[in-house]
Amino acid sequence: MRMLYGTTCKTGHMLEVMVTRHTSVMVIVLLIAGMFAGLLGEGCAATSRSTRVDSSAPAYVMSMANELKKQGITTQWTKPTDAGPTRTMSKPYQVFPTTYPATWTVKEIVHPGRGGYYGNVNQTGWVVANDKNDCDWAANTGTVWKQGHDHLDLYRVQNGTMVKVTALDGTQASSAFAYNTSYTLTDHYVIWVTYDTTSALAKGSSSGKWQVVAYDLVAGRQLTVLGMNDAAWGTPVTDALPELCVLSDSTFGLLLMSKDIASGNMFSRLVLLDLGSHKNRVLASSPVGAPWAPWDMPVAAHGSIFVNQYPASGNDTLNAIVSISTADGTVTPLFSSPLRLTSGLGETLCLVRQTTEASDSATGSWSGVTDVWTYDCVRKELICRFRVPGDDVTGGCKSATAFAKGIAYSAFQTILQAYFYSYATKTICYTDEVIGSVFPPGTGLVLNKDQRAYFGDIPDKNVSGNLLVVEPQ
Repeated sequence: MRMLYGTTCKTGHMLEVMVTRHTSVMVIVLLIAGMFAGLLGEGCAATSRSTRVDSSAPAYVMSMANELKKQGITTQWTKPTDAGPTRTMSKPYQVFPTTYPATWTVKEIVHPGRGGYYGNVNQTGWVVANDKNDCDWAANTGTVWKQGHDHLDLYRVQNGTMVKVTALDGTQASSAFAYNTSYTLTDHYVIWVTYDTTSALAKGSSSGKWQVVAYDLVAGRQLTVLGMNDAAWGTPVTDALPELCVLSDSTFGLLLMSKDIASGNMFSRLVLLDLGSHKNRVLASSPVGAPWAPWDMPVAAHGSIFVNQYPASGNDTLNAIVSISTADGTVTPLFSSPLRLTSGLGETLCLVRQTTEASDSATGSWSGVTDVWTYDCVRKELICRFRVPGDDVTGGCKSATAFAKGIAYSAFQTILQAYFYSYATKTICYTDEVIGSVFPPGTGLVLNKDQRAYFGDIPDKNVSGNLLVVEPQ
């Protein structure tokens, strides 16, 4: 009796081992082991990944997959999870019951004030919250939202309650830099971007001033990390919002906009902020002028910082994802595709593609679908995970944030599209909008306990400010 053992390598050749009845078991084992060792030595794996795109995929997927295959990147579209129809409210400010899976852990933190703010949490008992004062909440009638700027406050959690430690004074009305944005919290620092006037965010503004400020949780003091007069900023573009990303407990990436004096064109600078050594250095700069626009959305993953690089023409059908080494600033194109980078964690990038399926220019109405993808930087594998419907009422994708166990998604214009997609179960759970992060990154979601906190104009001022720190599994 003869038995045939074999496998096929990626070159298509069949490697066979013929074994007779009189061959010993040990010889069979050695022959098979040797065969697989040879395959691996020649670059053939016993199981190889391949591009798989089923018939449900939109037109852009197959053309994208064919192009990426030339770069050794595999694409998988195999019935991604459908988020289903968007919830609708039957009454104003409706609260929907939220039931988390039994395997998830949920911890409540008591906030002394009202809801409607954003907060970041670390695992050593600190919380930084972008609070609204009572006067910012409502007018004298108690029924009208009164706009005011937020105040960045630092809290210590004691017996499950947030106890205020200090107002981070770079954001107070008496300060020259009274407004804040793009803030984050690690185990050692709070770091944020401040600006001096609301006109700093206005298109074409030339009056805004920016700076990056940090608070040392260990030393208990505040420090200026980078100002617009610093050489690393170059020639500042005053109406461009700087963006932060976290690399470690004490190192951060800062993407800011500068102007090329010779041409007048804008370009991006990526600066490495090292709060441990108190040294900043420019890692890299984007190309100046056509065919590319400045970078955006800095994302830390795979030991690098990744950014979007859009065509200067505004054509969003081909966006380049670019990697910048944090060691020496080497800029390496990853791939070009219709996908937009939104976040990253570990070896994973999260990307989205919004497809408009119907539109009416007369009314401004539209409808479409957002596809949410992940890219594995090690396996070079692109997978569509889930799809979310969208229209002019819900808005498109506001954020798609990578976590260790899945992806948190939220839409621009509605709390009714706030989901968590689980890698393990390939299911989607309604969560309410994520209002903050947990350090270390990717470990938990920060949510409002009271969903009504999402509505800035809610008549009822008795809205709980308590937070839920939820760890999906």
